[in-house]
Amino acid sequence: MLLDLLLEANISISLAESIKSMNLRPEEDDVPWEDLRDNRDLDVFFSWDPKDRNVSEEHKKLSLEEETMWLRIRSLTLRLISGLPSLTHPVEPKNSEKMSENGVSSRIDILRLLLQQLEVAVETGKRFIEKEIQYPFLGPVPTRMGRFFSSGCCQCQVQSFHLVSDMYELDTSGLEGTVDIQERIENSLASLLELLKGVFSTCKGDLLEVTDGNVKTQPAVLENLVFFVETISVILWVSSYCESVLRPYKLNIQKKKKKKKETSIIMPPIFTSFQDYVTGLQTVISNAVDHIKGLEAHLIALRLEELTLEETSIST
Repeated sequence: MLLDLLLEANISISLAESIKSMNLRPEEDDVPWEDLRDNRDLDVFFSWDPKDRNVSEEHKKLSLEEETMWLRIRSLTLRLISGLPSLTHPVEPKNSEKMSENGVSSRIDILRLLLQQLEVAVETGKRFIEKEIQYPFLGPVPTRMGRFFSSGCCQCQVQSFHLVSDMYELDTSGLEGTVDIQERIENSLASLLELLKGVFSTCKGDLLEVTDGNVKTQPAVLENLVFFVETISVILWVSSYCESVLRPYKLNIQKKKKKKKETSIIMPPIFTSFQDYVTGLQTVISNAVDHIKGLEAHLIALRLEELTLEETSIST
């Protein structure tokens, strides 16, 4: 469902509308974790290899464990994203009890709990990847979890959700007396942008390399690029929420300036930091689009190289 949400993301359909159409609720976990079963037939291929190189029950167990870890990370990410639109609703007054009528935790409490669970799932996944398990050639295929970690996309997404938590705290507390929160947000914005630039650097390179007429594929480049585009989508949704929090404060300050007829009012640094962040984000996205266009041109050129013109006689 996370892939479906990403594929539906466009300027004509808001995130809230997409989540509503998919009937997603962050507080509901619809995955029956205790009842998961492996329906893959890993013995379908006949192998002449020695028994110690065939698919063992241990391989099947480890593969199912890896698939479950990866599914948990994706599921928690989806639920975190689905909780973003609800945060833009009117919030409770400062110091109020953040409990709903039926006793369920508030929206931000649910998001923070999911974020904690995601961090635990990520650490568990990293420990599994560190084992460097090698499956037999005709055995199960490893998940994309290792590439998700090594590309830096996981760190970007987790940090963006932490930014949501800090921004919500600023929204409920206001600008006055929240210098520490604002500084934390400013640092997060700068750090997130640098992380994203680092992720983009892993996407550079040719998908196909031609050496002496031999074509060699670079699947890691494409996989990193897919994760990068996914991470950009998450960050844009998070940035939209941040903008919805900061804009009313900025407009309010500007109104006070006009009302008091003051020539200059010092804006809190957080507005400048967010503007710099947005500008940097636009630059990264623009560079990524140019890079993708370059890859398309390269692939077309390779296909044209396969064409040959033969001498033909034309009679009239």
